[in-house]
Amino acid sequence: MKYVKYLIWLIKHKYNVFVECVNLAIKYNKPLLIWRAVVHDLSKLTPIEFIGLAHELHNKETAKYARLHHRHCNKHHWEYWILRNDTDQENYLEMPIIYIYEMYADWMASSKLQNLIKVFKYYDKNRNLLKLHYKTRIVIEKLLEKEKI
Repeated sequence: MKYVKYLIWLIKHKYNVFVECVNLAIKYNKPLLIWRAVVHDLSKLTPIEFIGLAHELHNKETAKYARLHHRHCNKHHWEYWILRNDTDQENYLEMPIIYIYEMYADWMASSKLQNLIKVFKYYDKNRNLLKLHYKTRIVIEKLLEKEKI
C-alpha cells in the first residue's frame, strides 16, 4: 500500500511541477521548460529512489541513499552543482537558467501540496544553508520576490 500512496503523491507532484513549469515557460518565454517538466523527477521511478522514498517513514537509512541518488542525478537540485575537491573544499557552480526555473517550479509545486507560504519561510530560514553560486542566488531571489507580490 505504501508504494501506491507514494506513486499517487509522485503523480500529483509531477502534475503540479508541470503546471508551474508551463506557467513559467509562458511568462518568461522558456519553451524548453515544458520539456523539463515532462522529465522532471523521472529518477524517482528507479528502484533505488522509488523503494527508498516509499519506505521513508519506516526506514530513514534507505531514504538517505534514495535522496542522495536523487540529488546527484537531477540538475534542478542545487546540491548537484556543488563540486568538492580532494581537500574537501567546496565550489558552488552556477546553475544554468533552465534548471533554476525548474528548481523554482519544484519548490512552488511542493509548497502547493502543503502551503505556499512555506516556500518563502523555508527560503528565508535556510537561505544561508543553501550553497548557491551568487548568480544562481540572484535569479532565485528575484523569482521568489516576484511571487510574493
